[in-house]
Amino acid sequence: MLNFNFFTAPPDLIKKEIIEPFHLDMDPVIIGLWQSIALYPENMDRRRQLYARIAPVLQLAANEENHFRPMPIPGEVDGPIRLAISALGHESGGFFGLYPEELMRGCVIMGYRGTGKTNILYLIIDRANRCGIPCIVFEIKEDCKHLIRRLPSTIVLDCRGDNALKFNPIVPPPGVSLVNRIVTVAEITAQSHSYFDGTANYFIDHANKCCKEFGSFDENTEIKNYPDLRYIYNSIKSKRELSLSRDARYRESALNRLESILFTGGDMFNCNTGHQLEKIIERHNVVFRLTSLGEKGRIYLISLILSYLFQFRIANPDKRHLPVLVIIDEGNEVFNKWLEERIGSLMISSLARQAREFNLGIVVTCQEIGALCDSAKNVYTQILMRLPEGRNLRYASESMGLTREQLEFNYQLQTGQAIIRLGGRYDKPFPVKFPLYRIEKNVTDGEIIQHMRKFAPELIYRPVFTLPASVEVVKEGVDIKTKKVDRKTIERDEIAMPDEKAFLMDIYNRPFISITQRYKEKTLSAGRGNSIVNLLVRKGFCRKIEISLGGRGGLAKYLEISDSGYKAIEMPKKVSLGRGAGFEHCFWQWDIFELLNSINKEYKKGWRIEIERNIKEKFVDIAIERQDGNIVAIEVAVSAVNEKTNLEKDIKAGCSLVVIACKSKDVFDKVKEIIENTDIIMKEKVKLELVQDILRNNLLEKLIESGGGNNV
Repeated sequence: MLNFNFFTAPPDLIKKEIIEPFHLDMDPVIIGLWQSIALYPENMDRRRQLYARIAPVLQLAANEENHFRPMPIPGEVDGPIRLAISALGHESGGFFGLYPEELMRGCVIMGYRGTGKTNILYLIIDRANRCGIPCIVFEIKEDCKHLIRRLPSTIVLDCRGDNALKFNPIVPPPGVSLVNRIVTVAEITAQSHSYFDGTANYFIDHANKCCKEFGSFDENTEIKNYPDLRYIYNSIKSKRELSLSRDARYRESALNRLESILFTGGDMFNCNTGHQLEKIIERHNVVFRLTSLGEKGRIYLISLILSYLFQFRIANPDKRHLPVLVIIDEGNEVFNKWLEERIGSLMISSLARQAREFNLGIVVTCQEIGALCDSAKNVYTQILMRLPEGRNLRYASESMGLTREQLEFNYQLQTGQAIIRLGGRYDKPFPVKFPLYRIEKNVTDGEIIQHMRKFAPELIYRPVFTLPASVEVVKEGVDIKTKKVDRKTIERDEIAMPDEKAFLMDIYNRPFISITQRYKEKTLSAGRGNSIVNLLVRKGFCRKIEISLGGRGGLAKYLEISDSGYKAIEMPKKVSLGRGAGFEHCFWQWDIFELLNSINKEYKKGWRIEIERNIKEKFVDIAIERQDGNIVAIEVAVSAVNEKTNLEKDIKAGCSLVVIACKSKDVFDKVKEIIENTDIIMKEKVKLELVQDILRNNLLEKLIESGGGNNV
């Protein structure tokens, strides 16, 4: 196979004659062994290890017959979402990549455990992000949580705990009728938890009744409330049916399924309205960690979320929906062919068939291609990794149109190698080699919690709404016999009414929205909005704060929740973003942080941006770690107090540049005077700016990219 002695050959000859022609420079193990040989050419152990690693490739090259000829010519199967090299032995077909529209037409990755399916998912997510396509990942093995370091805009949501997803399946997506959503939830519950139409109808009746109690059908209500699944469960449980009647059986069946759902779902479904997934998925990668759910629980949650997103996009065809990729690891659970054949049709399958029309692409990994629904198999891109002999390999072969010789080549595939068949552009199967996506799999739950803090304002939700209890204290406006309250004549000084609670929750979830902007987004008139705000302030649930935005921004008013306000909405007091700093400090801190993230994403800077990053025991207001490893610190100064200490600690911690963002000209002048009395080295590492100038005059990018210098 070789025209030279491998064990005595110079390292450069091995690289020139074997590693480069056979594209083995993409294998980090091979490169590491070769580098060791380059340093110590006489190390026979390393040479034997390297030869064992490359022997299978050399054996393939020795076989003169290539059953995939003709190979694609360079550029023929390439695209912006570049994933692999089309190569067999020393024959190369150039790079393999997909166009975004091709990826959105679906992809299935077939392979046995340990063949490299997860590595391909990493590559797809990374390359799709580079083309502006965010990804939703439903995972069991918890591999994709480690992406938060390389792809910092990734959101990770659990099923339980402080970092849990908040999702009320009863709430319809914007544009979808409540009745339609209730029927959809009932059907998905029936399919995932195996109950019959009678139980589904029983659930629909009770969900409909509960929604009427909450006024969910009232089109004139500005802020709607919805029952959560536990409320519906309690409603069914309180219903008494005649023993041995059909309704009694339906009741028992519904209660059993809902008990299982509520037990496995933890706090996930415990909300009035949940996270706005239809907006979040267009801005971030979202990883759903489904480890704690059983198989039925995973099918249920994935189906509920995807049905919500599909229904939203189908009901709003006029909106410009950005492309989003949905990745389902071990897709056999969700797209279960045998379940579909037993019950006739899966809702998730019918929705998946329409996904591409609404800019949703689906990528599925599986080990049993024969057990996958047709809606998941009939895709543009099929990737076959090594599969053992048997029914699944025959299914894959038939689907991809492989010859007997090409099928037998499957047994020779190494980790990271695959056979690909496209649904267009190139109509023949061809072999590829995927590079290793370098990622450290040591992200801890604590790091995820810290990482998720910056997304808190986007992950808004409203807690469970409790129907007002009967009022026991008799006041003016209360009928003594019925104890019914006339809300027009009674003002409750210590109780937050439903619309007030909803407004407080909006402040809780989005603390840095001005009062005027809040009215606009909630479609409240100034009169109605002022009435709610004044009442909240008078009851002591929140306080007004004025902030000068400078220039034409004028004076803007904001709301900050008080201790009694937190109690009124039954939510824990938020830990300040500024570690004990006041509202105005946190406001400017968050404004700058948001702008930095926008610049980072738009111009693909590759910065790592964190609020309150701990660097050598010094918490920096905002830390930006550039690709060259240098860290730029931004400190918000609402007063000149402590700024000299902050500056000294930041520089001592190793920051290459410290930007001090002052809230006003007065603070600017005081901080400038302090800095002028410092040593020359410190002056060279600080820049002083008004925070308004930083936010408005495109200074931020220039400041971050600069290496330092005196600006005072």
